[in-house]
Amino acid sequence: MKTLVIVAHPDIENSRGNKALRDAIAQEPDITVRELYKLYPDFRVDVTREQQLIREHGHLVLQFPMYWYNCPPLLKKWLDDVVNDALFGSAPETSLVLDGRTLQLAVTIGRVRERYFPPSREHMWAEGVTRPYLKPALLERHGEHIVDTLLTPFEQTAHLAGMEYGRPFVTYNVGPLTRTGSISDEALTERCAAYRQLLRGLGPVRSVAPAEAV
Repeated sequence: MKTLVIVAHPDIENSRGNKALRDAIAQEPDITVRELYKLYPDFRVDVTREQQLIREHGHLVLQFPMYWYNCPPLLKKWLDDVVNDALFGSAPETSLVLDGRTLQLAVTIGRVRERYFPPSREHMWAEGVTRPYLKPALLERHGEHIVDTLLTPFEQTAHLAGMEYGRPFVTYNVGPLTRTGSISDEALTERCAAYRQLLRGLGPVRSVAPAEAV
């Protein structure tokens, strides 16, 4: 089962996390990697071509760095232009059929996960840092799910399109090694191996009965 990976990083060759993740899967035989910012630097997405590639693949992976609690703007445009037809297309011959496929997110975050906290007064101030971090007890309670919650619009998109939504694959601390707390090269290599294994494990598209005409 072939998988289409849409990579959306404005400067991937100078990134650390996304470049490593991309390279980890680039040579996989059943994976097609599309780098949006290299393909469409002018933001003029070839909708016909992108929709055809979706039709030719079983699963869809969106790989991107989190930008201010969201995805980079070109990925948002790609979703609006390309996938919108899957949800609202009125002509069967042009609409996408995404039922039964998997939507998997692979998200990188440049900072530590403590930066992602729920609204609360129960925070502490890290020494020398003027931003609140979650208290350890609250991090234990909420930390694993905060980014999942921020990514809820993608989950809802999958739901509306009839897709299976995979648990987001999130890699934290992918900033430069010179930044305190950044993920080590060894740990990043482990994350890359886990990412590759995740995509290899995406199973066959489940059979879905065609929708009745209305």
